[in-house]
Amino acid sequence: MNARRRSVLRAAAIVELVAVASGAALSASLGGSDAAGLVRGGFTGAIVAAPLFMIDLVLVDPRRGRALRELPFGAALLLRAALQVGLILVALILAALVSGKPGGAYLTPVIVLVAIAVALELGFLWQVSAYLGTGSLLALVTGRYRHPRVEELVLLFVDLAGSTSIADRLGPSRFMSLLAEIADDMSPPISDGGGQIHRYVGDETIITWRTRNDLVDARPIETCFAMIDAVAAQDDKYDRLFGVRPAFHAALHIGPVIIGEIGDLHREVAVLGDTMNVTARIEAESRPMGHAVLASAKLIERIGTLPRGITTTDLGPIALRGRFDPLVTLSREVPP
Repeated sequence: MNARRRSVLRAAAIVELVAVASGAALSASLGGSDAAGLVRGGFTGAIVAAPLFMIDLVLVDPRRGRALRELPFGAALLLRAALQVGLILVALILAALVSGKPGGAYLTPVIVLVAIAVALELGFLWQVSAYLGTGSLLALVTGRYRHPRVEELVLLFVDLAGSTSIADRLGPSRFMSLLAEIADDMSPPISDGGGQIHRYVGDETIITWRTRNDLVDARPIETCFAMIDAVAAQDDKYDRLFGVRPAFHAALHIGPVIIGEIGDLHREVAVLGDTMNVTARIEAESRPMGHAVLASAKLIERIGTLPRGITTTDLGPIALRGRFDPLVTLSREVPP
């Protein structure tokens, strides 16, 4: 189960508990304070809340729902809300039947309006999370980085090789379409690996992991190669559409960064610090050295056990614009 699906399930569990308690409290306020009334109220709250996340649990996997995500923001929001409201109305009818009341007993104007409002609110947050990233949205909502904090992150920079010549040949519009296709194909491995897309910088993608749980199974390294494989699996598509088979340079590093909200008219969660600079330098160094994937020795030491089939070659201290850092190149063993 990928990290984003786990976060949706956790949110759904919280909403369900609140809905059960609210349903029981509403039942008690309407005179159903006996055990049976409280159970019915809680059950009603649970089945009414469930549809709010059913659609999102299906669409949380980037492999699904691409048609919905390609719609304009407003159209996608209204379609998602309509589906959720329809499921809520069906749930209300079922709740009424289970409690022995007429099928439309709970379909009062107030409840229907509340259902529409809640569906629109949750749908809006979900749509916004696609633009900001789930991690950034939660951080902004909770104010986690309202004041700058120092945290340790794993950073992965992935850059399209030969992007300048490709852009010159394709032109701006087709080059943007190429980058969009690559981003779509890379999204499932990132989601599966628990990474957060910090931002797209031109043809470069920056992914982050918090180090608390994500070093145990070498997720950043697994994700790096899975992203490259996901695009390579679509080589025929890229060749047909753009006349190119994308290749990449990637850099992995670990260290402390400063994270904080920045901006007024346009607010975002910014990640700054020497660790970001070093990762960018490692990625830049991979091009003249001819290595597809470079990592700092510091990260490899912290990870310990590498994923099966991944080998390293110690490159020793490499000059990175005025400083020397020990680097390793990562590669995969070819099965005999």
